[in-house]
Amino acid sequence: MPVRLTPGSQAARIYGGTEAREEFHCSFGLDPEYQPLFDDGRLRITGHGEAGEARILEYHPAHPEVSKGQFYIGTLFMPQLAVTARESHPLVDAFVRAAASV
Repeated sequence: MPVRLTPGSQAARIYGGTEAREEFHCSFGLDPEYQPLFDDGRLRITGHGEAGEARILEYHPAHPEVSKGQFYIGTLFMPQLAVTARESHPLVDAFVRAAASV
């Protein structure tokens, strides 16, 4: 299913564009009523599903941890399920690179 990524977000840079295809089979997620609270907070929603539901959250660019090079991306799907013996997942690769650089 398509996930729209916010241009300029860490997720969009990792995926190399503003759309990703991910599979998710659950009804868990953020209550849409509370999604606007993330607009001015330390986290921001940078990936949305077809109906506008939150699928990716990450540190706001102004968050102090971002300037320290910290990696934080939360997903409402499981990227590791798309990993195969021949092809890795961009988010998993980015996480491993960030962990290796610490």
